[in-house]
Amino acid sequence: MHLPMALLTALTVLTAPAQTSTLTPLPPNLEAIRKAEAIELYGDDAIRPLDQRKTSLTSLGDSEISGEGAFDRSLYEPGTDGPDNWCHRSTKAAVHVTQIPADVTYNLACSGAQTNDITIGGTHQYAELNQGDNLAIKARNTRIKMIVVVAGANDDGGPEFGPTMTDCVKRRVLFQGNCWPSQDPTWAQRVDFIVSRVAKALTDVKQIMADAGYAPGDYQLVSMSYPSPASPDVEDNPNFPGWYNGGCLGYLSDLAFARNKAVPIFETGIRRAAAQAGARYLDASRLFHGTEVCQDTAWVTGLHAVNGDLFDSNATRQSFHPNPRGHAAFGACLTQFFNANLQQGTCMNPAGSLSPKLYPGLPEFKQLRHAATGNCLDVDGNSSRNGRKLVSWPCEGTRNEAFWYDPATQAIHSMLSQDRCADINGGKLVAGTAVQVWDCNASAAQRWTYDGARLHAAGAPALCATLAGTARALADGLVLATCDGSDKRQAFTWEPRKAFTYTQLKLNGKCLDVPGNKPSSGANLLLYACDGNADQFWSYNPVSGQLHNLADPGMCADVEGGTTAQGTPVQVASCSSAIGQYSDSMRWNLSGGTYGSRKDPSWVIGSADGTNVTLQRSGAWAGGDSRTPDPWKFLTADVY
Repeated sequence: MHLPMALLTALTVLTAPAQTSTLTPLPPNLEAIRKAEAIELYGDDAIRPLDQRKTSLTSLGDSEISGEGAFDRSLYEPGTDGPDNWCHRSTKAAVHVTQIPADVTYNLACSGAQTNDITIGGTHQYAELNQGDNLAIKARNTRIKMIVVVAGANDDGGPEFGPTMTDCVKRRVLFQGNCWPSQDPTWAQRVDFIVSRVAKALTDVKQIMADAGYAPGDYQLVSMSYPSPASPDVEDNPNFPGWYNGGCLGYLSDLAFARNKAVPIFETGIRRAAAQAGARYLDASRLFHGTEVCQDTAWVTGLHAVNGDLFDSNATRQSFHPNPRGHAAFGACLTQFFNANLQQGTCMNPAGSLSPKLYPGLPEFKQLRHAATGNCLDVDGNSSRNGRKLVSWPCEGTRNEAFWYDPATQAIHSMLSQDRCADINGGKLVAGTAVQVWDCNASAAQRWTYDGARLHAAGAPALCATLAGTARALADGLVLATCDGSDKRQAFTWEPRKAFTYTQLKLNGKCLDVPGNKPSSGANLLLYACDGNADQFWSYNPVSGQLHNLADPGMCADVEGGTTAQGTPVQVASCSSAIGQYSDSMRWNLSGGTYGSRKDPSWVIGSADGTNVTLQRSGAWAGGDSRTPDPWKFLTADVY
């Protein structure tokens, strides 16, 4: 039997052992190391075809993935716990504890590493190889299935997590005051600085693998973000060990800055770098919410000093890093991500569980806009402490006005913390019960359904979340009430986050101004030279008719004493005071730049003398510059 030559050739290709692509030779010093490692793996120094090699997993980067924070020093690989090498590679590090089948796992990460310690021709730490060079060796001796990279925290000019955390803790220990004021102004720029550097490290990893004969589909390159290690909600832990005993020293406002602003901004930077390099991206920034240092189950090692020396950087370097439980969580996330056909994924704990779950893409946190008031549902005080009320507030696009609904658990999570959910106080499924935020716990008190307009308590579908009050448009608390399809106070729209726009209001070349730059209830409004300060910016809510001030959105333009008459001063007052006989004195109709009182539309906001703002028969305002509130607001004076 004679087969056609083309068919014979095809059969030969199909049955022949897989061959590696063209390899770029290693420099002699690296080739010598490769041969020695190959002999240890196989008994000889040959480079085998991919399908004949042992499989492996590899991690690159810094202390977050190396295993720093093991606390038990016996867990560190020999030679990485000082005195000449402080890489602190743990035998319980994430790469070693995944459920991804592999013959060998390589932890090449090192505490303190910078992106240049990964890049081709870059630097190295201690007497170690550059991590990229080390990867090149492993890639020729084994068939690498996954490379996970966690890097960017240590580059000079970048976030510099180590010195930043050290400064914050030192200030707390020595009672020197908050660290966030010195960190906040430059944080975003420092994150921007490392984006291209992380992207280069990832791109170089791809080149290293190509030089080792790998095609892009032969392995997975995963860039993972950093989780938040600490929380301003630690005192909610019923077994709170104390600031010193628990090693969670830090001012609450500094912890709020870290969780609510610093880590989320850093996450966006790592995500941008992954996109630039074409790497897969795993967002772990919310993974430790509820398990931070000093929580009842902690996945992070708190402030810990070997030999008790708090001022020795090598003695305290383990502090505020994932402990073995944290790395087990990383391992669970990486396993799920490896098995998923996703370019982007997010790993979080559903409904307060301690079982990390991978969610496709990035969770879309949305605002809940209230039909009766036009405002947004807001976690009162920008705080996620247990028991904080859910209230009506002007839409600001901030994290305390953003929520994510998990259809699997029916939980509504606050963007402030994955461990805080919309909760029916005390689990009392009866009308009048307040709705608050509380530790997520998967109970009936935290299960909700949405019918396109109303949020129903899943365990009592006849009850709906309601901003009842008096429809005063601000600060009403969310409660349960009997569902009524005609009641707009129960109607909410899930929509993308969007803040109210605040605009300067100009009349005769001057701006509507609150005296003193800080709204004080009862202060009469003036016309003043436009100076760009926040107190000269106003936002009109067409649903409620209220005119909010940017310097304090809880303050609104109001007719003094509620008297509609020529020359009555227009003042600022608490927007929540729009009740009873004074309700309409704080509400306006806007038409062609004229703000007419809803109490008597013939009277409008104007000025007779070019200085004092009063009720007049005419007054058309022109818009000036516009701005929106700071979306990264993270402090609340009465809590933090």
